[in-house]
Amino acid sequence: MKQFVFAAVISFLSAAQAYALEPQKMREVLELVGFDQSITFMQLSIRAAGERVGNTNETFDMAWKEASDEVFDADKLLEALIQTNAEAFSEQDYNELVAYYSSGLGRRVTELERATQTAEGEAAIEEIGATLVAELFEENPERLKQIKQTYDQLGTEDSSVAAAMNFGYALIVGMASAEGKPSTVTDEEILSMLQKQEPQLRAQIQERMMLSAAYTYRDLTNTEMDGYIEFLGRPVARKLYQKVEESQRELMRSLVLVFGQKLMQRMGVREL
Repeated sequence: MKQFVFAAVISFLSAAQAYALEPQKMREVLELVGFDQSITFMQLSIRAAGERVGNTNETFDMAWKEASDEVFDADKLLEALIQTNAEAFSEQDYNELVAYYSSGLGRRVTELERATQTAEGEAAIEEIGATLVAELFEENPERLKQIKQTYDQLGTEDSSVAAAMNFGYALIVGMASAEGKPSTVTDEEILSMLQKQEPQLRAQIQERMMLSAAYTYRDLTNTEMDGYIEFLGRPVARKLYQKVEESQRELMRSLVLVFGQKLMQRMGVREL
C-alpha cells in the first residue's frame, strides 16, 4: 500500500512541477508581451489622475501624488505578478509564448503596443485617434471588425470595466476608513452608486479602446491583424491574459484600499 501512496505523491509533485515556471522565465514572458510597460504606464497614469479628480485643488493633487508614489511601485507590481502567475504556467506554455513574442509578428505587435503606452503615444491618440477611426469607417471597415475581434478574444472591455469599478470601490472604501472609524457609507450604497455609473463608464471605455487600437495597429495589414487574432484565440494566449489580468485586478484592489487611506491621511495633515 505504501508504495502506491508514494507513487501517487510522486505523480502529484511531478504534475505540480510541470506547472511551476521559474520566476525568471515568467518575467521573460511578461516583458516580451509588454506587461512591464503597461504597469509602468498605469502607475504614471494613476499619479497624473489627481489633477482630473481634484480639478484645480492643488492640495488634493499634491496629496494624491504623494500617496500614489508611496503605494504604486511598478517594479514591485511586476514582481508580484511574476510570483503570482509562475505556478500556473508550464515549460510548454513558456516555449510557445516565447517563440511567438520574441520574433516576427508577435514581436512587432509588442513594439507597437509599447509605443502607445507612453506620454507621446497617449498624446497622439488624443490628436489623431478619432481621425483614424473615421478613415477606417470609410476606407477599411474590415479593420473595425478586427479590432472588435481582438478585444473580444481578450475580454478587454469587460475586464477594463471591472478593473475601473474595483478601483472606484476600493478607493471609496479606503478613503472612508482612513480615520479608523466605522464608515457611514455601506457597501450596498457604494455598489449602487458605481452601478449607476457603469453604462457611462462602459461607453467611455469602448470609445477609448477603439481610438487606441486604431492608432496602435495602424501600420499592420489586415492579414497581419488576422494572424494576431488567430494567436490570441489559442489556449495559451487566452490563459496568459486571463491569469495575469485576474491577478493584477486583485492586487490593484488591495493597493487602492491602502492608497485611499494614505490619500485621506495626507489631506488631513495638510488641512491642519
